[in-house]
Amino acid sequence: MNKNSLKIKSNKVLIIILVLFLFFLHYTKIIRPIENYIVLGFDYALGKISFIETSFRNNYIEQDDQDDINHLIASLRRENNELIEKISRIKLLEEENEYLRQHLKFENDNNFKQVMVNIVSRNEVFDNSNQNKKITIDKGRSDGLSPGLVLVSSHGNVIGKIIDVKDEISQACLLYDKTCKLAVSVQNSDKTSGVIQGEMGLTVKMNLIPQTELIQLGDIIITSGLEEIVPRGLVVGRIAEIESESNELWQNAFLNVLADLENLKFVSVVMPK
Repeated sequence: MNKNSLKIKSNKVLIIILVLFLFFLHYTKIIRPIENYIVLGFDYALGKISFIETSFRNNYIEQDDQDDINHLIASLRRENNELIEKISRIKLLEEENEYLRQHLKFENDNNFKQVMVNIVSRNEVFDNSNQNKKITIDKGRSDGLSPGLVLVSSHGNVIGKIIDVKDEISQACLLYDKTCKLAVSVQNSDKTSGVIQGEMGLTVKMNLIPQTELIQLGDIIITSGLEEIVPRGLVVGRIAEIESESNELWQNAFLNVLADLENLKFVSVVMPK
């Protein structure tokens, strides 16, 4: 028998003796405190491992849930944006349909022809003495437009007057513009005539009203028909203030314009048939 075999056998004998000795110590409870300490150490280690595993699993679940929530929120936002876009298109179609109905009613009720136009741009410039309020529309000479024609809102109320025409576009002044002048009359017993003109880009003033004419607050102002291409009877506004001096030949009136000049959407040019 060689030395290696003897060494292996002797190691096995020692291990057996050590195991028997440990069993002896265990059953005699001599090493119970050490065993308890070792068990506590294992329990602590196992508890830590279990805690780490549970935390990892919970974090993974929470992250997974958060990802699902984020995806849901993103999806709901997309659906909400799509609904807003659809509602916007529906409202726009309703507005266009209402304008077309008003347009047809206006033409049927009056001996006028309307050419519907779109506002391309607004031009508001302050030049110390006057605030110019002008718009550019998408029709011009090729559509039969010419300077002097008036523009009306969807309800047929006057908003301004064309002052410059190109082949495909035109420029118009709004009633508040100082350069915008229009022959009008008052719907009263005297059918008082005068001229309106914008004042500082803020209001409209009716000039050249004889002192002998009786005008009142609330009187309706319409186009007089004294301008060749402007039909009579288009509504401009109502008298809101009267400026009168007994020693003057003329009196003036300030108007409330019926059309909303700041939020124009659909406009038409009025042309005699």
